[in-house]
Amino acid sequence: MSIHAFLQKYGAEFAVECVLFNTFCIFLFFFKLKKMEAVLEALEKINRKCDVLYSIEKRLENIESRVESLEKILEKEMPQMKDSCANMDDHIQFVEGVYTKIQRPFQKLLPPLNRVLRFSSPEPEPELVD
Repeated sequence: MSIHAFLQKYGAEFAVECVLFNTFCIFLFFFKLKKMEAVLEALEKINRKCDVLYSIEKRLENIESRVESLEKILEKEMPQMKDSCANMDDHIQFVEGVYTKIQRPFQKLLPPLNRVLRFSSPEPEPELVD
């Protein structure tokens, strides 16, 4: 149907109303389209954040599994480590005991020995500087 035939059949006022209504519908469509685009952008941002959270969760699970394997190793090795530490404690006590026993005789021997060593070794002569 041509515009002229439409105007004759329905009248000019109705034609103007139809044009305004169509314009309004087009405006509304683009307005909603813009809102939909904004919603889609927001959903994309949320999706990216979810991807980041997912990768963090996977890394955390990996860390947790490593910690659990380390705990198992420690539980298995702990008795040997305790024995080793006990042996080291015994050795330290032995060395401290020997040092305590030998300390006093050395304190009595060293002063006379130092005097003898000082007299027997000549002091170096100072070098002359040109």
